[in-house]
Amino acid sequence: ALHARMAANAGFRVAVCADLNLKSAQKLAKEFGAKAFADGVEAIRHPLVDAVCIATPTPSHKPLVIAAAKAGKAIFCEKPFCRTEKDCAE
Repeated sequence: ALHARMAANAGFRVAVCADLNLKSAQKLAKEFGAKAFADGVEAIRHPLVDAVCIATPTPSHKPLVIAAAKAGKAIFCEKPFCRTEKDCAE
């Protein structure tokens, strides 16, 4: 929610909000007139998404970054990027 609000304040359009807790995603999405998803990868693939902000627990960063890269999206990932040097290299 914090990153979505900062993005909106910077002039970005928040088109999609995702959270494993769909009700949380829906509540935030309503604030921005956005779509809500419980599946982050599905949200990343949505055609309205140009850039992805990954603000999830660290163990989920790597698969979401890979999904966003494969989908050709611009990526912002909060730190730490991954827990190991090997995961970062992959």
